[in-house]
Amino acid sequence: MALSTDGTLSSVSTDSQFGPLQAGFSIAVPLGYSALVGDNNAGKSAILHLVYRRLIQSLDNGYDCVCLIPPDRSFLAPTLQPGSDTLANYNANHISQVGDAPIPYDGPIGPARADLARLLVNHTDFQTQLEALQLLLDQLGLPRLILRGPQSALFAEIPSTFQGSGLRSVLPILCALTDSRLRVILVDEPESSLAPRLQKALRDLLIEHAKDRTVLVATHSHLFLQKEPLDSTLLVGRNAQGTIAVDAVGSRESLYDLVFALLGNSTEDLFFPGNYLIVEGSSDQTIVEAVLRLCDVPPGRVKVLAAGGVGNIHRTIESVSRALVPLLVNDSPYARSVVALVDQRNQETERAVAELGRNLGPRLFELDEPSLEEYLPEVIYGRAGFDRADELSRLADLKKQGSYLEVAKKKGELAAGLAGVLDADDLDAVSVLRDAARAASEGPG
Repeated sequence: MALSTDGTLSSVSTDSQFGPLQAGFSIAVPLGYSALVGDNNAGKSAILHLVYRRLIQSLDNGYDCVCLIPPDRSFLAPTLQPGSDTLANYNANHISQVGDAPIPYDGPIGPARADLARLLVNHTDFQTQLEALQLLLDQLGLPRLILRGPQSALFAEIPSTFQGSGLRSVLPILCALTDSRLRVILVDEPESSLAPRLQKALRDLLIEHAKDRTVLVATHSHLFLQKEPLDSTLLVGRNAQGTIAVDAVGSRESLYDLVFALLGNSTEDLFFPGNYLIVEGSSDQTIVEAVLRLCDVPPGRVKVLAAGGVGNIHRTIESVSRALVPLLVNDSPYARSVVALVDQRNQETERAVAELGRNLGPRLFELDEPSLEEYLPEVIYGRAGFDRADELSRLADLKKQGSYLEVAKKKGELAAGLAGVLDADDLDAVSVLRDAARAASEGPG
């Protein structure tokens, strides 16, 4: 299974009508984890079926290394005993009985979906796969599998056929993830019957197990989308003429628009930061965001909030205090986790910084220099092409002149240059910034 020149596993297409997909439709199947999203009836399921059929036909041992897990998967065979059937036979039956069309969900066409979990968990090495399956059930907080008699499947002493629809729906997916021979796993509506907590946990498992193979899902749940990389979210759309196309999301803003508008969710429960790190000004924000990246803090985990503005640079400590108020109220999820970073206190700011310390305790980080520009070492300035002494002197002169707009401009230029050259080897030299970033990354979410 070789990579194509554009880094995809394969490009699949259809020369004739394939369900709702028009003749000439094509899609590049990416390696790793990707999610198809779009309106109901946009064609997502048909795309999964097309990918399933074409890859089975084009890949070496395709019938043995590709798996499609449909949404109508909640019926389970009462035993994991495989009998004489195999996954390759299951796939071959699907292809032969359905013909060159999407697999319908309106009747028992093709092999019984109830057999899928037991065929998958017996596909490579039953003992090894069973041990891996138990670990995945643990990770999702679901009961372990008990085998009794002729491999009758029970969970918490209750037969699998009497389990809730969530466990029954997720079991075939988990069995597929234990199968090292599968190179392509296609899942239609992985969110089926799962609570939001389990949806997120399952998404993480799918991503983790997609490092060296393709996992493609079709979903209506925002919880199965990744923030990074952006092109892992594939938007399926249909124009007025009925033509279907697939486009990768190209920007963070487009991803947010997709979630908010297309999936109908709100800002109250989506893409909220895990925590906030409050800094004094926008130039401080630029530097701290660079430090967060160097500390490998995932995108979206920490929102850096600049409290000061151009008009109140001389009152930034007060601005930090005001910015904290809505985040520290008792009903805020950040009440006991938000972090602040401030300049070294002086006679004018002593009382305000002391008050911040009472509110935040160890979550207040204070520089040992009057400003972030003075805190950063000379070696970083030199790497960015700046003379540290000259730049600090110019800033001091602008402050004496009361030119706050010019101060902000100069700070912004310095911050952009210095942030651009920071690397992981600098973290020990900027330990206060590093520690503040790490403390914020350990907040909720």
